[in-house]
Amino acid sequence: NSALHELARLERGLAVLASVSNIAPIIGFLGTVVGMIQSFDVIATQGLNNPGLVARGISVALITTASGLIVAVITLPFYNFYSSRIAVAVREMETSSNILLETFAEMDTGRARARARAIATKRTQAGGAPGSASPSPSPSAT
Repeated sequence: NSALHELARLERGLAVLASVSNIAPIIGFLGTVVGMIQSFDVIATQGLNNPGLVARGISVALITTASGLIVAVITLPFYNFYSSRIAVAVREMETSSNILLETFAEMDTGRARARARAIATKRTQAGGAPGSASPSPSPSAT
């Protein structure tokens, strides 16, 4: 249960990085579409007589595409870095818990052996052979 809480704490900002790195290029491409729509709208209303107005829409398209890609290029390495660090931490937690469980099992086995030796010692001291059944009282005659 503690490991799950620790994992949640480690992953708390990871979803934001993943979302930003995935959505940024899409928003950039949306800007590309908007810029191209502006360019074609200028061509439809003004014609090809004023290339400066057409270039403004193309500029919007290129700037938004580049911005979206830059944001994604910056955030994706951080997402990958933190994801790999979290995976290492999870593996370490799993290894540690397995070692702890094995230690508890060995301790429990050691206790069982000590109890068996104590019982065997008591039987030996009581006159019975090790591993033999304890003497039972003989039935009384009536």
